[in-house]
Amino acid sequence: SKKVVAATSKRKISPALQERLKAQKSRLSMVILGHVDAGKSTLMGQLLVQMGIVQKRVVTRYEKEASEMGKASFALAWIMDEDTSERERGVTIDVATKHVSTTTHDLTILDAPGHADYVPAMIA
Repeated sequence: SKKVVAATSKRKISPALQERLKAQKSRLSMVILGHVDAGKSTLMGQLLVQMGIVQKRVVTRYEKEASEMGKASFALAWIMDEDTSERERGVTIDVATKHVSTTTHDLTILDAPGHADYVPAMIA
């Protein structure tokens, strides 16, 4: 087993603190950036489906609704893009946030807009 050593000093951390640190979940925040129509929202939707965070019935409903709007390929993106105007336009307008917790990790996903008109909102 590895020994945890404090970065600022070279002294050892107590075994009790080592156990507490091992028991904590790791935290990860991800921002998904890229060009407009690069598939950022779709990729994150697929990730959430693969992790079992989004139920199949939700995906089936989005597939049906997206198909009815003539945007069948956007169904997985709708997992991240929940706003009606985003779905109608087929672009992410505002930063979408999803929180996922597993037994060992807390994950925050930020899906940022890629269209030049909406990048200022992402930066703000």
